[in-house]
Amino acid sequence: MAGAAGMDHPAVVKILTLPGADVGIKVNNYLVGQYLRALDIRRITHEIGAIFAGRQPMCSGYTPGGVTTSVKTADVNQAITLLNKVIAFIGNPLDFNTGTAKTMMFDAVAAAHLFSEYFWIGNSWGHFMANGLYETGFVNGVSDFTAHFIGRPGIANNLDKRGFRRGYRLSAQSPFPGGGGYTAPKALNILKIGESIANSRYDKNEDGTYALDGSPGFLHPWDGETSPNTSNEYSWLKSPRYNISATTEPDYQVFEVGPLARQVVQGNYFAGVLNALGFGLTPTWNQGGPDFSGKGFPGMYPDGGPDLSGNKYIGDSTLDRIAARAFEAYLMARMLKTYLTQLKNSYMASGYSKSGCTDDDPTQIAPETKGYGMTEASRGALSHWIRAENGKIKKYQAVVPTTWNASPRDINGNPGPAEKSLMNEGGVWVENLDEPIEITRVTHSYDFCIACAVHLITPNGEVKKIPIPALP
Repeated sequence: MAGAAGMDHPAVVKILTLPGADVGIKVNNYLVGQYLRALDIRRITHEIGAIFAGRQPMCSGYTPGGVTTSVKTADVNQAITLLNKVIAFIGNPLDFNTGTAKTMMFDAVAAAHLFSEYFWIGNSWGHFMANGLYETGFVNGVSDFTAHFIGRPGIANNLDKRGFRRGYRLSAQSPFPGGGGYTAPKALNILKIGESIANSRYDKNEDGTYALDGSPGFLHPWDGETSPNTSNEYSWLKSPRYNISATTEPDYQVFEVGPLARQVVQGNYFAGVLNALGFGLTPTWNQGGPDFSGKGFPGMYPDGGPDLSGNKYIGDSTLDRIAARAFEAYLMARMLKTYLTQLKNSYMASGYSKSGCTDDDPTQIAPETKGYGMTEASRGALSHWIRAENGKIKKYQAVVPTTWNASPRDINGNPGPAEKSLMNEGGVWVENLDEPIEITRVTHSYDFCIACAVHLITPNGEVKKIPIPALP
């Protein structure tokens, strides 16, 4: 369980009055109940998607220029009705302060109080990347995190007009030095993305380079090779990296992607932003962590816990990822409602909307072409890369969010963000080796697309199963 410092907050006291034999059971019962509610909300979001694109969550039927179904005003109204249920579950930023429980916003802040040590656990490299999202930008200031949560004007100008910027940052330190002007993220050059397979299960040379004559340690996705070899290394994922060097000498660095990365690149989230919001027990930049090595925490660390006093808060912890995801859900849900309202009022005045599509003109196909698409998926930066000859696909590569975050060590020996989060300063402290739940707390904070299949396996191959009681 967590540090006792936040236990006296009125909202925490409200949780602790729930039925249960001890603090742990009371908190777990509440959170498991919320987890079950979240599953229902997830089903509702799939219903919204199904209105426009068919079966969810897989095999969405989108086509270039439109969707595969004709949408009527009644369909949009139904989507808005369902979305309002989602918005109610997400709640408001001040729910914790007002004691309004059973919302996602309440739970995120409650976790920051009950598990405050996780601001210093699960740290990675502190590098963040985003491909940019919503090319037409946001409307009505919906994306202005600071205006929503801090109550002051945020970033007034976005020169590339995207709702979320494309670029990267090498730190989560506040981009507002001394409360002054905004510091823009560094530009993203698509030609400087490279992938290593040194520790991946693909054919390669003895030195970890691609099994091609004279191949370097990193290949751009347009040149990437994917030749499986089950006897090699420890991951089916490649290791995407970004070359930050301004010279001819490459410097491929590890980057984290996802909701936290988007918000950091945007300038909305930084180490200490929650403290600026007025939420107690949340740290400021470079602040040392708590020391739970002494005893005296019944129901929490009865045998002593971690000493995090030597760890510095840098804003890419387990709790930072959870908080950024909750706050972004708040923004995205409102943006979706704005889009749906626009669709109904501006584009469907006749009560009926036609689907659209585009066709390639085969007479315009070049002998050799390259193309790419970059956007932000829910889990982070997503890009697809294609090479074609005479109108036929020659090579297709995808660099997806989970590949960035769950990637193995690259040819330089640098582990991916999640692996880094389990080691060194800010690594995981496990209380009970027979039930190392702390490891999955950290890995799940990345929200891998394989999250439901992330298990703890012992060196002899045993999968540990732990029953978790659920409220009715």
